[in-house]
Amino acid sequence: MIVLLLPFVSLAQSGNKSDAINHLRAFTLATSEDTVLGDKTAMLLGLVETNRSMPTKQVSVALTDDIRFFTVSTVPNSDDIILAIVQDAAVRIMYLTNSKLLLRAAAVHENGTPHLISNVEAAGFEALLMFWVEKAKSLQSGHAH
Repeated sequence: MIVLLLPFVSLAQSGNKSDAINHLRAFTLATSEDTVLGDKTAMLLGLVETNRSMPTKQVSVALTDDIRFFTVSTVPNSDDIILAIVQDAAVRIMYLTNSKLLLRAAAVHENGTPHLISNVEAAGFEALLMFWVEKAKSLQSGHAH
């Protein structure tokens, strides 16, 4: 896992959301170590048909109140992206998207087994997506620390 410590860059600077996320996706695939998405989570999000883990790569940013993860599938021909937040090492919220940046599924893992949540309950998706867009734009402009 690579930890990124990047300053914020205004959205007015360079490119659109999709370009920024695709750049971060390429960076993650090129520079991160192999990880896996657990079998139960992969199946819950509809990424596998049988109970098996999925190979991934990821980057993360540790903030004061949470750790944010940007995870990409390394399965051939897949453009799946999982955005996740871990709070207090107990609550994990995951959003499944892809290069089109539409919310495809969302799940929460809190005091027990993970379960899907509705798009209405997944209101934090856009904010987390924009967080990663900002990080990607910082990376593109060479401000990674």
